[in-house]
Amino acid sequence: MTNTTIIADSGSTKCQWTILDGKKKQSFQTQGISPYFMDAAAIQLLIKKSFEKKVKFENIKKVHFYGTGLSNASNALIIKKALQILFKKAT
Repeated sequence: MTNTTIIADSGSTKCQWTILDGKKKQSFQTQGISPYFMDAAAIQLLIKKSFEKKVKFENIKKVHFYGTGLSNASNALIIKKALQILFKKAT
């Protein structure tokens, strides 16, 4: 069983993703994820398309998401909801 971690650093225009799986490290960018402009469903769709060939969602054990607008509790809830649905086994 793998113990994969994802780290995301997102602004409104781009998001830098890093996948850590043991000693392997993979980084890539997607469009930015902003709860000001995207709802949970749109965020899920973007992540699903971006990750489908890179990693199995069930292998993700930790997600660290740093992004724009997260000091606002309702925005943080939008991101949290999207991530919890996709990464069911992650903390």
